[in-house]
Amino acid sequence: MDKICFSIHTEKLHDNNVWSVVKNIVSFLNKFNIKAVWFSINPTFSVYQNMCFDEAKWKERLAYLKDNNQIIEQHTHFYKNKKGDYDLSINHLRKRLLEDRIWLENQGYKINGFVSGAWVINVELLGILEELGYQYDCSARTFGLSYL
Repeated sequence: MDKICFSIHTEKLHDNNVWSVVKNIVSFLNKFNIKAVWFSINPTFSVYQNMCFDEAKWKERLAYLKDNNQIIEQHTHFYKNKKGDYDLSINHLRKRLLEDRIWLENQGYKINGFVSGAWVINVELLGILEELGYQYDCSARTFGLSYL
């Protein structure tokens, strides 16, 4: 059996225009019995709340994805106070990972995989992911963009 892997970050899942496209993608995937991994953020994180993310809408949309045979995993940005303001200290990395993971698990998702926002990754983060029992990470970067 051939396998296809789609990895989708969901920062804009709350946007109605994006959601319309997402439903079309899910319909297409279902036609061919294809599962994609949808890496979800935690919309209750303070930075996202300041951007007016709607938790109820987020829960509903993740449930739709799950009900349509899609896979929900974790996507975390390590913002400190605002979008783009990263804090990569060990304590902050662990705190943000746990905040997002707990929110997703409280919605009923078993989290095995992870992808870092903006593909920000360092040795400390990899160690924490291993310590917390994540089975895989899709954050690897091989291109020359510089975020920090």
